[in-house]
Amino acid sequence: MGLQVTNIVALALDTHMPDYDEDKIACFIKTLVERRIGPTWHVLVGRSFGFAVQCEARHFLHLYMQHLAVVIWKSEPDPNSGKKKVAMIEGA
Repeated sequence: MGLQVTNIVALALDTHMPDYDEDKIACFIKTLVERRIGPTWHVLVGRSFGFAVQCEARHFLHLYMQHLAVVIWKSEPDPNSGKKKVAMIEGA
């Protein structure tokens, strides 16, 4: 999952250069991740922010690419798995 999402983030930044409009980048990333991996994902893109999210275990990615921070997480359980594992993650 990590490499696939990292490639999507790189594609989003290349597509939206030189504007770097964070809203458009986040929307683009969310759309592609949900198409390739499945729903329901949440995306934050920005230069400086803090966050505290509740997400499924092993469904969280925080990375920096160029000068933007990107946080991606899945917070709803997969209806096919029947399991609900939740992890609390904080960052700054």
